[in-house]
Amino acid sequence: MRRALAVALCLAGCAAAAAPRVPERLLEHAGAVPEGVQRVTIEVGSGSLVLRPSPDGRLHARVELEAVATDLKLLRWRSGRAENLVATAVFAVQSRGDALTLSVYYPRPAGDQVRERWEVEVPEAMPSAVRVNVGSADIRGLPGGVDVEVNVGDLRLSLGAGDARAHANVGTVVAEVDGEHFARAELSANLGEVGAELGGRKLPGQAALPPSSRLLLEGTGRAVYLLTANVGSVRLAVRAAR
Repeated sequence: MRRALAVALCLAGCAAAAAPRVPERLLEHAGAVPEGVQRVTIEVGSGSLVLRPSPDGRLHARVELEAVATDLKLLRWRSGRAENLVATAVFAVQSRGDALTLSVYYPRPAGDQVRERWEVEVPEAMPSAVRVNVGSADIRGLPGGVDVEVNVGDLRLSLGAGDARAHANVGTVVAEVDGEHFARAELSANLGEVGAELGGRKLPGQAALPPSSRLLLEGTGRAVYLLTANVGSVRLAVRAAR
């Protein structure tokens, strides 16, 4: 019995030692958007996303993966597990109905053990959706419209003629727009503050609103902006049209 247990432990240890361990890795995808796809969805685990319009009308995506290390001796095993996750990660591109979804697939839940740094370019007129678990997103130059959510983190958006919805469960939403492309812009926070600037001038009385704050702006455009936070702050800057 003891001999069998020793052999089993040896095999387990050898398998662990043979598992790949990579602290950093780059995943990439490029190509035309498949026919029939009406929107692109990007799912980010823990990390950041920069989303911009594509200069050639094609889809370009790159993700830098980094194993999150720890200096605590008791948790050194966790660093090894993170490196294994980086080594075995796969760039997943899936068609779901009329949406093309981009994500990183791991053989087991990565949680906060791997940091993802996304840089994505999509066709300019293509509506885009972004889901971030923990981290940030910076989105600019997409007139086709955006739908963005972050569980914990910050969102920065440059809006245009397309409809936009941005929500932070816990965090901040900061948006800006050149000119009044919107017909209606609604800002709200369940617990926090909302604020707006028109041409560099803060709206009176909106610097520090009480919990469950809401602000409604009306413009001369057609788009609808819905900017919300559960716990956090929401701000919109409307600048003079260039």
